Amino acid sequence: MALITPFRDEGAADEIFAVAERHFERSLLALDALVTEVEARAATAGGPEIRRAAQDMRAAMQALFEERKKLETVRNKEAGLVHGFAFDLHAARAEVGGLLDRLRAARGAGGVS
Repeated sequence: MALITPFRDEGAADEIFAVAERHFERSLLALDALVTEVEARAATAGGPEIRRAAQDMRAAMQALFEERKKLETVRNKEAGLVHGFAFDLHAARAEVGGLLDRLRAARGAGGVS
């Protein structure tokens, strides 16, 4: 049985995922540094604009986490992972083949018990 896949370069897809991962990591680290700085200012100055800015940055960080989760879902789907694991079809095929071989051998020995 042949596996039919759309025309695409797997190496290019992996590189795109790697670039996206680096982008998320850089963005999260930069945003975390900004949130820390703004929260420190909010503790001393305490103006409503600063508190609002800190709240907006935390919301932006949450949005980044959600987008990263979507990226991981797409990456897992591309890799054939379902619910955290992948089916090893080659191993399953070998197992079924071995079972059929044993059944054929048993048939020649006078039956299956």
